[in-house]
This record gives sequence, C-alpha cells and structure tokens, in this order.
Amino acid sequence: MPTQVFRYKPVQGRLAPIITIGIKLGEVWYPIGVYVDSGAAYTLLHAAVAQGAGFAYRTGHLISLQVGDGSLIPVRLHDLELQIGPERFLAQVGFSERLGVAFNLLGRASIFARFKICFQESQRILTFVDQAIALLQRRGRLTYRTLQLHFQLDEAHLEALTDELIYGQRLGG
Repeated sequence: MPTQVFRYKPVQGRLAPIITIGIKLGEVWYPIGVYVDSGAAYTLLHAAVAQGAGFAYRTGHLISLQVGDGSLIPVRLHDLELQIGPERFLAQVGFSERLGVAFNLLGRASIFARFKICFQESQRILTFVDQAIALLQRRGRLTYRTLQLHFQLDEAHLEALTDELIYGQRLGG
C-alpha cells in the first residue's frame, strides 16, 4: 500500500483528523467517518451504525472501557473487516450505546501496529503508511521469518503480505 493521505474534515467549526473508512457488516461494505484517536484503545462505533445495517452487535464480547471522564462504558467487541485506502484487513471493532462523543473513533488495536500514522497538524493532513513497507524501506531487505515474527502473522497472512511486497509493490526481481 502506498502512503495514503487524508485531509482533516470540518467538525463544529474546526478541522479535525476525521477520515472515511470501510467496514464490512454481514456481507455489505459501509463507509463510516471516524475520528483518528491515538488515545483510544479500540475502534469504537456508535451502536446505531450496527443497528442501521441490521448487524447483531450485541453478540460481541462484552468489555467495559474507561473513557476520558473516568467512567466505564459497555462495549461489544467483534473482529470485522475494515478498509483504509485500498487495504482490507481484520480488526477489533467495538460498538457501544454509550459512546459519549458525537463521532466514531479509530483507535489503536489492530490499526496502529499495521500502519505508521502521522498527524501533520500544520498541514491538516494524516498519512497512513503500511508498517511492513516502512520496515522494508528502513532495512532494505527482510526475511519471511522476520516479517512473520515482527507482525505476528499466520502462514496465510504471511503469504498475502509476501505477495503484496513482491508483486503489488514491485519490490522483487
């Protein structure tokens, strides 16, 4: 995945790091606006997003998350397919009826380990760079075993990443 650049979007009279991602609920992809929040542990969506898509979010694993004011909110976690730019991958996504903010949040779990994310406040843009590409650019070469251990990949994901690095990015011979 080449570097993806996202412009901040206006929210309540100011620009904020909000991007549009894709989420697959059932068999349908939906565009969702999310505030990119390095302080959020998980990607958290309002329960209304799931309800509007007919997705049974209440079947997810129930956890309690502490939010900014110190209170706990109930969150139902699911492993769902997300899309950022052209990249599709599984991520932990939570739904809550008590999110307490007006927007959905893109948090660290499953996202910040996958992408190098830079907030460029002066330009009001965000950049997302695939971590494997960034690692390869820093080191010049990587073994398959290094990729597998560094990114905790099973064999299928290692094969997909290898194909992307060799054929998709045209890094190989």
